Amino acid sequence: AASTVRLVIIDEVHLLHSERGPVLESIVARTRRAVAAGLVPHVRLVGLSATLPNYEDVGAFLGVDKGRGLFRFGPEFRPVGLQQTFVGVESKAKGRATKALSVVNEVCADYALDFAKRQQPVLVFVHGRKDTVSTADIIRKAAAKADPALEKSLARHGTAMAERLKDAANRARHHALQELLPCG
Repeated sequence: AASTVRLVIIDEVHLLHSERGPVLESIVARTRRAVAAGLVPHVRLVGLSATLPNYEDVGAFLGVDKGRGLFRFGPEFRPVGLQQTFVGVESKAKGRATKALSVVNEVCADYALDFAKRQQPVLVFVHGRKDTVSTADIIRKAAAKADPALEKSLARHGTAMAERLKDAANRARHHALQELLPCG
């Protein structure tokens, strides 16, 4: 029952401005109203996001006391430094979204392969699960095309990580994951 809820964790709280935003807003508003009306005891609201520049605005929306309950953990708290790179891509494909997306994917693959050649990790953020699979597949195919040896080195075969990736692929139910995980 709602009266037993003491903690609500909103992961990816930056999605307040997405198509699911109104659902999150509704949950927060209803929770705050129920607490204010005394219908439920105090409920702690925790919002999490790795990419939230306007955390103070979101904190205000959640009703957080800025002096006591608003916490921001910046890059200085990471055990390993994170370098962020933002690349603007201008496509001459005016009005053709699929062509423009193709250009973005090509640039993304080029950057990812550059890091892979230097044996450095790379993390690519995309908008959803479907984009994750398609982007990983694009990078894998670009690696095979650029240098067949590079595609194999992405998973560093023979290493403990390669074995874990292979095991994870064997357990995966999603066909694309079964194919992509062994590639790193």
